[in-house]
Amino acid sequence: MEPYMSLRVHHIDTDFNMKSKCLQTAYFPEDHTGILITQGLREAMAARGFPENKLVCMTTDNAGNITLAAELS
Repeated sequence: MEPYMSLRVHHIDTDFNMKSKCLQTAYFPEDHTGILITQGLREAMAARGFPENKLVCMTTDNAGNITLAAELS
C-alpha cells in the first residue's frame, strides 16, 4: 500500500450551506511524524493560497503523531 496524505476543507458559505472540498491528495513517503505531517499540511495549504490564520480547527483521530501535528498547526 502506498502512503498518501489528503487535505480537506469544510466551511459554511454566506447562505449557511455546508461546503466540503478535497484540496489535495499527495504521495507522502516520509515518516509519519507529527513534525513532518505539520510541514506537509503547511506546504499543502500554502500551495493552495490558504492562509494558516484561517485554520480554525482540525478533526483527527487520536494517534499521537496526528494530535501533535494538530497542536503544531
